[in-house]
Amino acid sequence: MEFIFKQWQDVMKFQQCLSEHAKSSWYHETLFQNEKHFILMTHIDELDHEQAKNIMKEFLLFQKRADWARGILEDQFFYSEEEEQGEILAIVHEMLSGEREELTSLLEPMDDAYVIEEALSSIFDQSDAISFDSFIRFRLKKYMERMVQYVELAIDEYKMEQEYQAFTNMLREYLGRKDPKINVIHLLFEQEPFFYTERFEMMTRQEIMAMLDKRLLTNHPVYIDSYTLAPLLSMAPNVIFIYTDHKDHGLIRTILKIFEERVCILSKSEFWEEKKSFEENASAQ
Repeated sequence: MEFIFKQWQDVMKFQQCLSEHAKSSWYHETLFQNEKHFILMTHIDELDHEQAKNIMKEFLLFQKRADWARGILEDQFFYSEEEEQGEILAIVHEMLSGEREELTSLLEPMDDAYVIEEALSSIFDQSDAISFDSFIRFRLKKYMERMVQYVELAIDEYKMEQEYQAFTNMLREYLGRKDPKINVIHLLFEQEPFFYTERFEMMTRQEIMAMLDKRLLTNHPVYIDSYTLAPLLSMAPNVIFIYTDHKDHGLIRTILKIFEERVCILSKSEFWEEKKSFEENASAQ
């Protein structure tokens, strides 16, 4: 069986995949239409078509998709800076690994492995040498369009993450310039956030609004949560006890990112235990 490649790097990577399956192979260079090509060969009696298809599928899924994403990023979107590339490609990898469903759900459903397997079935039914680059160009055209969509989504997500990072850095600097108006806040997350003082006395909305720095909402009306984040920044407490059963909620992560070591996260049940314990101690004195 013969495979024709234009890129030497592809020959090396595919040969590595073959060797991982204990399949021997060799290659030689040739010129075709004044272009260098590489012909990789492996014994047909050592490698049936079904196994060859599975190895090629593995090669495409775990080796070439990363190459395609990088190529799309450079050639179509002109990202050449290594650090930016790394961060965007990390997001692409997370999507391909099924870790970013909030992003992939924005695309039409597609089983990547199935699409590639179907395309491979058509070429392994023929007896001629398999041109890798022609296969990508013609048989995987639809999937390459999908790869462009992955990269586009990753770029959008990267830009949002950069904006979010700049936003939290700005608020952290704002907090660093503030003197605390209150020492401790207990913040209970139910259907809405409830603020309690150090003595577990619930703060009214009027009390909270009286402490609010209105400039936060004037300068950043879209990004600042007026019910939770703006009051916390305005009060600038030394310690924030957050009681929640959803530690990974976006707002909780933002509070942690801004207030850092000032935050202690506990479960909602612990709030009532702490409140009861405080009230019992207070009444005993």
